[in-house]
Amino acid sequence: MDQPLYKETQKLGYNGIWFAVLTLFLLALYAFMQLAAMGFNQLLLIAMFPSILLLFYLLTLLKRFRLEIEVSPKALEFQFYPSQKEVQVIEWKFVKDVEKRSYSAFRHFGGWGVRYGEMRAFTLGGNEGIELTFSNGRKLLLGSKNPDDLYRAVRNAKNNRSF
Repeated sequence: MDQPLYKETQKLGYNGIWFAVLTLFLLALYAFMQLAAMGFNQLLLIAMFPSILLLFYLLTLLKRFRLEIEVSPKALEFQFYPSQKEVQVIEWKFVKDVEKRSYSAFRHFGGWGVRYGEMRAFTLGGNEGIELTFSNGRKLLLGSKNPDDLYRAVRNAKNNRSF
């Protein structure tokens, strides 16, 4: 890939999702320790343990989520880790149009993350990004913390491409 015109790495911010999962984890851990200290039935403690592990796993998974976007003169590359193992490459010849867009993650896509359907969307917080329209009519939304810079880089790369 050529020298990038724009590069961005987003991580899931400490928003309501983090707070809810962290609160549940801490409450479950506190309850587990209190019940263990009081000498409650070991079967109850064993039953609680998988829930605590699941919440811990969810916390570590949320920490690993990231969206990497790179714009070069030849293509746009992005990867939503850990959902996508490989980098997705979109050559400019397939992009018909690009728009800067505001959206509501919950109203339009049911939340942050990867969304498939009429429009594919990759978001990790925020409410702005770019919407790419492809030659075949499909659309892709990439959320961004710096939507103006991303939009400008994509427009410049798309308009200045050479075949």
